[in-house]
Amino acid sequence: MSPINLPSYKYQVGGSLPTNSPTYVKRKADDELYKSLRNGEFCYVLNSRQMGKSSLRVQTMKRLQEDNFTCVAIDITNIGTVSITQEQWYAGIIDTIINNLELYDSFDLNDWWMEQNLLSPVNKLSNFFEFVLLKLISQQIVIFIDEIDSILSLNFAVDDFFALIRECYNSRASQPDFQRLTFALLGVANPRDLIQDKRRTPFNIGKAIELTGFELDEAQPLAQGLAEKTSQSMAVMDAVLYWTGGQPFLTQKLCKLILNHQGVVPADRITEWVGELVNSEVILNWETQDEPQHLRTIRDRIMQGGGQLTGRLLGLYKQILLAPISLQKPEITPSMTVQERDGITVNSPPDQEELGENSVFNTSEEVYLRLSGLVVEQQGKLRVYNSIYQSIFNLDWVNQELKNLRPDSYGQAFEAWFNSNCDNNSYLLRGEKLGEALAWAEGKSLSNQDYQFITASQKWEFAQAQQKTQRQTLIGGVVLTASLVLAVTAGVFAGVANQQRIGAVSRLKQANSETQQANQEKQTANRQANNFKQQQLIAEKNLKIAAAKQQTTEAKVKQTQQRLTNAQQKLQQTEKAAKQQIKSAQVKVSTANKQAGEAQTRAKKAQNELKKAQLSLKEAWEARTQALKEAENAQKSTELERLGNVVLRQFEYDKTPQIVVRAMEAGHRLKALVKDRQNLDEYPATSPVRALNTVLNIPQRKTLRHEFEVNYAAFSPDSKRIVTASFDNTAKLWGVNGKLLQTLPSERDANQEHRYNIVHVAFSPNGQKIVAASSDKTAKLWDINGKLLHTLKGHQDKVFYATFSPHHQRIITVSADKTAKLWDINGKLLHTLKGHQDKVINAAFSPNGKQIVTVSWDKTAKVWDIDGKLLHTLTGHQSIVVNAAFSPNGKQIITVSWDKTAKLWDINGKLLQTLDNQKFVHDVAFSPNGKEILTASNDGTARVWDINGKILQNLTVPENEGTISTEAKRAAFVTASPGSSEGTEKQIIVASPQTTRIWGINGKLLHTLKLKQDKILHLAFSPDGKLIFTGSQDGIAQLWDINGKLIQTLTDHRYKSPSIPVAFSPDSKRIATIDRTGTVFLWDIGGKLLQTLKGGFRNVTFSPNSKYIVIISGTKARVLYLETLDELLARGCDWLEDYFVDYPEARKKTGCLAGQK
Repeated sequence: MSPINLPSYKYQVGGSLPTNSPTYVKRKADDELYKSLRNGEFCYVLNSRQMGKSSLRVQTMKRLQEDNFTCVAIDITNIGTVSITQEQWYAGIIDTIINNLELYDSFDLNDWWMEQNLLSPVNKLSNFFEFVLLKLISQQIVIFIDEIDSILSLNFAVDDFFALIRECYNSRASQPDFQRLTFALLGVANPRDLIQDKRRTPFNIGKAIELTGFELDEAQPLAQGLAEKTSQSMAVMDAVLYWTGGQPFLTQKLCKLILNHQGVVPADRITEWVGELVNSEVILNWETQDEPQHLRTIRDRIMQGGGQLTGRLLGLYKQILLAPISLQKPEITPSMTVQERDGITVNSPPDQEELGENSVFNTSEEVYLRLSGLVVEQQGKLRVYNSIYQSIFNLDWVNQELKNLRPDSYGQAFEAWFNSNCDNNSYLLRGEKLGEALAWAEGKSLSNQDYQFITASQKWEFAQAQQKTQRQTLIGGVVLTASLVLAVTAGVFAGVANQQRIGAVSRLKQANSETQQANQEKQTANRQANNFKQQQLIAEKNLKIAAAKQQTTEAKVKQTQQRLTNAQQKLQQTEKAAKQQIKSAQVKVSTANKQAGEAQTRAKKAQNELKKAQLSLKEAWEARTQALKEAENAQKSTELERLGNVVLRQFEYDKTPQIVVRAMEAGHRLKALVKDRQNLDEYPATSPVRALNTVLNIPQRKTLRHEFEVNYAAFSPDSKRIVTASFDNTAKLWGVNGKLLQTLPSERDANQEHRYNIVHVAFSPNGQKIVAASSDKTAKLWDINGKLLHTLKGHQDKVFYATFSPHHQRIITVSADKTAKLWDINGKLLHTLKGHQDKVINAAFSPNGKQIVTVSWDKTAKVWDIDGKLLHTLTGHQSIVVNAAFSPNGKQIITVSWDKTAKLWDINGKLLQTLDNQKFVHDVAFSPNGKEILTASNDGTARVWDINGKILQNLTVPENEGTISTEAKRAAFVTASPGSSEGTEKQIIVASPQTTRIWGINGKLLHTLKLKQDKILHLAFSPDGKLIFTGSQDGIAQLWDINGKLIQTLTDHRYKSPSIPVAFSPDSKRIATIDRTGTVFLWDIGGKLLQTLKGGFRNVTFSPNSKYIVIISGTKARVLYLETLDELLARGCDWLEDYFVDYPEARKKTGCLAGQK
């Protein structure tokens, strides 16, 4: 019978299976986990790796979501475990939940976290569950926490986290909302290892879900795919399960091997054929064929992850190979050695209260073996999981690994003694060799056979010492008797006999002395054993006392924290009320001052017009006509400003076409007023433009979506492409119309479970290529259409940074593997720049692209030529070198270090000067002509140096103006605009936390910006060098000209909070700011507000042609086209074309001609 022809069937080896995967096998655990979570039970799935936990989570989430449950998936590894603080970790959990549920529009984590600043991180998480999550989400909520074993790598305890889960469960009785919240933990761990304080564990209220291997009746979905190779697919499946034991990873892999094998499965020898395939494709040369990695993971977990337990793990596994081991609690007997008793004490089982009602007793070694996946519990006994494991990790393998662990002389004696059935004492250790063995065993947890051998050697050594003493005593007695007989019978030799007697007595005394010494050594050994036991009891008692004291102290701290919290809340309420009153008063005063100023202006203008009228009647009429015209325009402008503001307010609740008509009417009237003027700063009213942008740009905002938070966005040099990078481990290439052109993914890890992070993305100078650096040890090169051109492989650790040379013919990458690599544009590795002794963190090309400078944590910078030859090593810094830059002419290099210095070098590596500021250097810059260097540091000074390191100017405040601020945060050279005189060629801007000053190149203070602001957090210069933006901690944003004159205070920021990132458009005609609420404000250079964009944004970037902006918010980036008034009106007419069919009278009001598009 020929096999059935079916469509191609795909088995997946490793990683989470998609929800619609035909190879997903439903097991007993699927229904058990689904029903338990649906009933609100806390569940945990703790099992070995590659058992299908992640796929189980994906399938269960799908089923629950179909039942209208809200599900959240938290991967602990994505939050991070290395160099992370407790506050960052808890904030990361909340941030993940917000991203999963897309709550950023209704919840600002930054503000909320600051408001809770007196609470501990776990209390903040508790408040988030109670007052935010359960209030915003009305459905049942299940939070899945995957890779929970990753918390074991944290440098702080997380007992409070597990206690919070228990508290959420206990709160259900008094707070019904908590009945809607439950948790599911998944990972590779033992419950007793996850929490130190067993009294606070949630595992005794939770339900353990046992995840077993595939059974034959469950494996029907896998068998269907084998129909291409056999008509007896279930028989083949049975043979597969014989070898894999139902282990999911191996079962999928073996099915894939069968499906990819040439030919069909012979019907008359299915079992033998499958066995031959397993032997040739899996067992034979298994280390080479283990891809994706599975068997090596098990081996490494035992041999490397076991630490001091490796010997005991191998010994226990050897016993399991010889005969399955019952899971029974061992008893402590008087005959046991100290090591054996200690092992049982340390590994004694926890109380049933600790682990939950479904737990069984296991020693730590048995649990570790089970979590490795090598063994499994069946009917109360530990057995090898499957035949593949038993064939690879067999007795020969165990014996060899044990032999490798033991010293040579020890191992030979050990094997010989056990081969003699422990009967031949000549193989036992003695003397110096026994001492060496005891020293080697100290601190290790050895197998029972090792302890048996060492104990037998000690007993035999002691017995030999006793026998020696007895022989010496017997010899002394015989000698004494012979001496007495000779004394009686041979008196003539009395003198000689007497000497012999004395010698015999002396030898007898020596023998007795040695016997006493042996007895004393035995007593000493017994006393040491007793002392050890007493010390252990004392230590346990002290531990209990310390735990009780800690519990009392924690209770007191908690009470104090609660009182502080209540006091802080009252203070905040009082301050908030006071701020609102002050703000209201300030608004009234500002309005009154503005009205008074306007009145004065009008009066002055009237007086001027009167004087002109007296001089000439003609001039008077002309002036009158002009005045009337200006008044009319002013009145029209005022009316237009009011109309635009009305439209903006109405649009918040009215999205009908009528509101678009009103916005178009205001825009059409504004166009008639401004005629052909294009610059927005010349418009007498801007609210109609804001209104049109608001009502028309909702569909115009193109959303660029990722699965996780977007961390980077940039335009191509020609403004036609946008690249975004995200924590979902992908970069994406988009058109400016929002169309996704290509997804640029990172590599998957060896288990195909996770992708690596993309840490940096850059366009080439000509905009035709993109390079991305990734933590998967590679960089990738794509063309502008998103086609992957080359993968730059070769680094042995994560790649931090990648960039193009100025002529875009070379690429440099730097890595944590202590190297940089130089590639050509075709992805060919040209040179590996070796020599650094620590991570290489940055690199830069010289302006002509012929040299490269790299900086490293090894406190050095290195200069290379374009052929990869090391030219010079720049040594002398006493701490990490954080950055390096070439001068504009490429003849000097400046390096900046955490040792508080900057150093200037010539291109030949000669140190020209150390720029020692005594304090940390915040900013450093070359002048445009490369002849001066500017530094700013937190000693409160800015200094100008020549290229030889000589100080030209100390920029300090004159005595009559007070003292300079304690920190100079920003400094920059600003070239004057074209047409400036020679004497004003360059100016210098220095910004401190509370002042900004403008200096001449000669060090003369030219202007002081009189800031009515708190500490300056942000400073920016317009591209044309004519404007300065300052943003302060109290939320005030101001715009200045280069002479220090205040142009405008940008007053529409809604909250007194830091004005976060600011950007000038490349043509210097627009400014974008973001306040702390994440609202984007778009202004013209006269300080008029053009547009407001709400949405929790945190970054804004203009395109090179100034026609687009891209803004980042959470998992999305949005691109917006910045249209002129004419373009807005044209698109509005097009949008209303269908509306005009029913309401033709509206066409005239909007200025739309019939048929206009």
